[in-house]
Amino acid sequence: MYSFLKNILNLVQDDQYGYVAILFDSSKKSFRKEMSPEYKAHRPPMEDDLRIQFPIARKVVEATGIPVLSVESMEADDVIATLAKKATEKGLKVTVVTPDKDMYQLVSDNVEIYDPIKKTVIDENAVVEKFGCTPARLGDFLALTGDKSDNSKLNSTCLTQTVAGISGVGPKTALKLLTQYNSIEDLIDNIANVKENKLREKLEEGRDNLRLARKLVTLRDDATLTVDVDDLSMSKIKAFSKNEEFIKVLDEYQFSSIKAQLEKKSRTAENAIKKAKEKKAATGPDGEKPKKRAKKEVVQEEPEKDAMLITPTELSDMKNTYLEKAGVGLASSIADTNYTLVNTIEALDKWIAEIKVTGVSAFVRKLIL
Repeated sequence: MYSFLKNILNLVQDDQYGYVAILFDSSKKSFRKEMSPEYKAHRPPMEDDLRIQFPIARKVVEATGIPVLSVESMEADDVIATLAKKATEKGLKVTVVTPDKDMYQLVSDNVEIYDPIKKTVIDENAVVEKFGCTPARLGDFLALTGDKSDNSKLNSTCLTQTVAGISGVGPKTALKLLTQYNSIEDLIDNIANVKENKLREKLEEGRDNLRLARKLVTLRDDATLTVDVDDLSMSKIKAFSKNEEFIKVLDEYQFSSIKAQLEKKSRTAENAIKKAKEKKAATGPDGEKPKKRAKKEVVQEEPEKDAMLITPTELSDMKNTYLEKAGVGLASSIADTNYTLVNTIEALDKWIAEIKVTGVSAFVRKLIL
């Protein structure tokens, strides 16, 4: 539980993301279970030590103020697919944080997967390298080979998986079929044209299961959401160290080290902002120092490398202020390909000076799920 929360906080405080949401499965029976009673039927029961942590995890996450979403009868995968579609339609880049290979189907120019266990980013090239097919054909591949990460028996072995696939069809055979046919439906319509007798017989016997398997592995992107992508903006999240409800939950579950880290980051940010204000007050309108001013030494803690010097809310206020001064509407299209990491007071001063001259600057347009 500690690692789960720590990872979330680290990811959320990464300044490359402008929007965030955390997804949970619905407590109701999923539509896949309605389609196939065997779906995940052979999954071993969850260990008690893990099961009791789920409600706690949701309680802690909700206390952070990060949007937490679930849709009745939908799995979290489908809600993620829906949000990814809506976000990319708005021109956002999307990072999905999950080790689940089923989600690789979403990978595109605008969607990447971050595996928090292996700490690697999965793009289209990585999918092709791992499976031998593009993300667009991964659903067909999984329908043929089965999804061994979950739970239906395959070939009378001890393997368990969500979708059984076709008995005897491994990755090599599946890839060969994918090169010959455009889709699972195309393959099913042309089973009679498959030259290998044994393979043709297996496909004929598993025709109905193959069609069902393709539906089960398909990620739906039509979940009914109660929020819009704009509601997931980081600017709407209260600074963690100032969030009384979150601090109360940290105390309740004795996450004292996380609380101490948040308080230290808060002090560092406050000192940095204080120094910036004092520096601004110590100079005249033309940037020249007044002839007479009291000398005062400001002691500032050295900021940590991962410290968020400016909270999302403060960043949003800064963005609005400078865009309004420059006469630029908030709906303006601002390129997100060129950006600068601002993590020191000196860099901030330089950045603000450039904004005053040019009138515009780039802001984060990236969603993390």
